Amino acid sequence: MTTKSTPKDLIDSFPHSKLTPIATATTEPDYLSLHQLQYEINDNAETLSSTLGDGQHGHLFLVISETEYLEMTDGIPCIPPVQPPFDPVHAANATAPQIVEANRQNDKRQKLFDLYHNAIKAFRNQLLEAIPIEYIESLGHPTRGFNKVSPLEILSHLWETFGKIQASDLIANDERMKAAWHPPTPIQQLFQQLDKGNQFIIASGQVMDERIIARIGYQIIEKTGLFDLASRDWRYKDEADKTLANFKKHFQKANKDLALTATSSSAGYHTANQSTVTKGKSYCWTHGIVHNTKHTSATCEKQAPGHKTGATLHDKQGGSTKTYQYTPP
Repeated sequence: MTTKSTPKDLIDSFPHSKLTPIATATTEPDYLSLHQLQYEINDNAETLSSTLGDGQHGHLFLVISETEYLEMTDGIPCIPPVQPPFDPVHAANATAPQIVEANRQNDKRQKLFDLYHNAIKAFRNQLLEAIPIEYIESLGHPTRGFNKVSPLEILSHLWETFGKIQASDLIANDERMKAAWHPPTPIQQLFQQLDKGNQFIIASGQVMDERIIARIGYQIIEKTGLFDLASRDWRYKDEADKTLANFKKHFQKANKDLALTATSSSAGYHTANQSTVTKGKSYCWTHGIVHNTKHTSATCEKQAPGHKTGATLHDKQGGSTKTYQYTPP
């Protein structure tokens, strides 16, 4: 159990000492901002150790519902600590060692009680700082403010009021899932992009076949123009085998092979393959199609403002579509 107990000390010890703001005076909270808020405060609560409940999840019981907590602990509840007496009463015939031990146990219970209630204050203070007052004002008391409002009450109010996923949120999620990816960005980021999108869909109460998610990932990878052989092998697979897990395994291996066979580490391994896309030609975001395989988006020495070093002939990323003609000085 931590020896730090004041709310400020606790906040300073948290992995997220300052929670990500969930809204502004003009932009309401939504599912994504609430999800991030819940993640951060859950992380803080779980890192603050406690012997209460099952003793394995810190103070998580203060920021999630009892139902969720019981599911995590196989039915072991958290029983809030009771404040012990300031001066414990000892039996008339108690020995000195017994008195010392009784006092020690009483001090231990007092520390547990203090930590429990200071944790409540710490989480509440963090939430009040991250949430514009207009979104939770109805929870406060006219004279006592939020002193009697628990962190869980604040979070529950936010989820009930602003946590529903709207149709527009699903459209935005679809766009995020299909966002372009290209090396040398780690392929794990693409996998996370797909996983987060799928989690969002599940949170909305819908289900997407994982083969559809794998298809989205395949389309993103194919647009890079760097995985021709791996893409062909994937297309030849039986539909039943085109699962998300197989997709990740297949293209993780292909991506590793691409990195190992790269010929230009300084320019990023995507440039080595790019020069072979069109024989004798390459692509530069600033200059367009160039008749010089050594001139790529990554190696360009005269980059225009906003130049994107990852742009290729297959994924121009908004770059020039012209054919560049070199003019000797």
